[in-house]
Amino acid sequence: MRIIESMTRVTLPNKMYIRVWRQENELRSTYDNSDIHTLCKLNTYMSPEQLAEKVCTLPRINAVEVLDADGSGLLIYPDWP
Repeated sequence: MRIIESMTRVTLPNKMYIRVWRQENELRSTYDNSDIHTLCKLNTYMSPEQLAEKVCTLPRINAVEVLDADGSGLLIYPDWP
């Protein structure tokens, strides 16, 4: 079985960023992940960890990374297969 994931990176105002992996049904060159960007932009008052937890509630999310400018951080899986 082949699994296809899109990856979206959102830069946060505090020099951190979030990378999100989402399961997709078909292989394409682009995916609409505007809901991820919108959620992150509307919730900048949250800590990056709280924001990652909120992103995990979106549909088909497989993993969310919260990273600092050096690329260090944490990885959250909403569920483990």
